[in-house]
Amino acid sequence: MTYMMSYTKKGSDVYSELNDAMHLALSRDGKNFQPLRHNTGILFAEADFTDGGLAGKTKCLADPWIFRYQDQTWGVLAIRRNRGNQPDNRKIGHIMVYQWKTPAEYVLTSFLKVSDKEVRRPACRYDEEKKVYRLEWDQEEESFCGETTDFIEIKNVRKEARIISDGRGEIQCDIQDAVVSNIIEITEAEEQYLRALLETPVLQRIEIKNRRLSTKSVLEGKEMLEAEGIYSDGSKREIPVDWDKEELEAFAHKGPGEYEIHGKLRKNIIRYLLQKEQEILLSCVITDGI
Repeated sequence: MTYMMSYTKKGSDVYSELNDAMHLALSRDGKNFQPLRHNTGILFAEADFTDGGLAGKTKCLADPWIFRYQDQTWGVLAIRRNRGNQPDNRKIGHIMVYQWKTPAEYVLTSFLKVSDKEVRRPACRYDEEKKVYRLEWDQEEESFCGETTDFIEIKNVRKEARIISDGRGEIQCDIQDAVVSNIIEITEAEEQYLRALLETPVLQRIEIKNRRLSTKSVLEGKEMLEAEGIYSDGSKREIPVDWDKEELEAFAHKGPGEYEIHGKLRKNIIRYLLQKEQEILLSCVITDGI
């Protein structure tokens, strides 16, 4: 099972719009979480160009909560605030509702008004029996809840203790400055999709295009093995390799046959895309052909 965690980050108010954004991390055991996109934000609140003159006013996204719609697609709830952790007077009592169609596409579907007062820490889950979404939030240090079917109108608002779990349990997050919102289970396919899109591509394996070399081309230095890297996001690219030329020439002098040759990946070319193993051993076939 794989787990996805949503969180924001603590930090200076100078960078509040960067810290106050939805960040994501993944875990295979539900305890050790690996941040995606280098521990930077994934979803940000859009600036309000009707607030603060021509330039608009920068907004921050607080208290992100990931949930599943009835059809099992992802949704996100969050609170919009002004920089410096200040309330957004234009959206007091509103919860932002996003439809997360793909890991690269978030659609703000509504500002759902649940109160005339400031609210924080929204939570949501679909109630299969009632066929409604139960929403919970904090208001003036008390817990409230309500129900909606369309995220346009809230009904049955009342003061009530929270019953929706944030999925954290006893987990102690070790991501620096992380303020955890909630944790949900995701499928293996969803995990792979997120990693391919939001993780730094990692070199998984190396393939050789031309394993057959002629004795003449090797001795004349006209031909060399060509390596191609296969990365975790499915991409492919040519990998510069410094082959052991003396070893290759020695094999060429021995005559036709299948040999193993050593080579080193060039650190200065592929940089952080390298895995720990930088030396490779590959087989090639040397023939009499020209």
